[in-house]
Amino acid sequence: MAKNEINEKSIVDNVQARVNKLKEEGSINFPPNYSVANALRSAWLIIQETKDKSGRPALSVCTKDSVANALLYTVIQGLNPAKRQIYYIVYGNQLTAQRSYFGTMAVIRRVPGVKDIISDVVWKGDEIETTKDGGSWVILKHTSNIDNIGDSIEDIRGAYCTLIFDGGGTYTEIMSQNQIKRAWEKSKSNMSVHRDFPDQMAKRTVINRACKFFINESDDSDLLIEAFNATGEKYTDPHSEQVKSEADRLKDLNNEIANNGEKLGLPSERLAIDLSKQTKQIPVQVIASSDKKGGEEDEQISIDG
Repeated sequence: MAKNEINEKSIVDNVQARVNKLKEEGSINFPPNYSVANALRSAWLIIQETKDKSGRPALSVCTKDSVANALLYTVIQGLNPAKRQIYYIVYGNQLTAQRSYFGTMAVIRRVPGVKDIISDVVWKGDEIETTKDGGSWVILKHTSNIDNIGDSIEDIRGAYCTLIFDGGGTYTEIMSQNQIKRAWEKSKSNMSVHRDFPDQMAKRTVINRACKFFINESDDSDLLIEAFNATGEKYTDPHSEQVKSEADRLKDLNNEIANNGEKLGLPSERLAIDLSKQTKQIPVQVIASSDKKGGEEDEQISIDG
């Protein structure tokens, strides 16, 4: 135990010192009221409980450098482990940090000029109006009904994610049902979570796709971009028990949302979204990244196609 305490002080103090130096140099900025010390403390408590697929504690098998990097990537992105914005996975002797999709949304809101991010699935029976402006998608209107909500991916026509900018411009990614299915097939994670939570997993897929493309095209800090890319979804054995299953995490998260949604800082769900007044586009064409890591496809298909 004493050894772990020494490791904690050494690693956490080193990360804190590194972050302080980056902040002094102006290389990193944090959200208002963000406490690096509290985030590191929360992360360390979670890492202490993290085990590899053989049930061994992460701190007994992972290298000190990998633990330090996982902590550093957490705070560079301004993420809070206590809010389930990021979690930790053991791969061999490496500890890696991986964002939840709420963590991804939190990061993208930090990018200068981004006012908000919204995402939704399009159920069969929904009415949606789309157009193209300069090669970019625009969601003009999306109206849904509670009776349209289904239980499987077969009930979902597609999903979209829209970034709304301070000047009123928007950037939208749209994925069809087939694109979502192909992304899931490339992901070797536990497929039961896609069956249990098809709407949330569809939103996560399109959110990750939109944000990955946008943040890599932004003028934001190279440190933030590096941390963002390093903590994206990993692909592993579908039968792996390295961490608590995604389905269990979502069940826990859903329970927390039901009881403490406002405290978690989560956006409210919207059944009807009207973006007809926000059609000014930024000068970027909406296409998939050529990097296919993360289950992305080359093509962009209309959800009506």
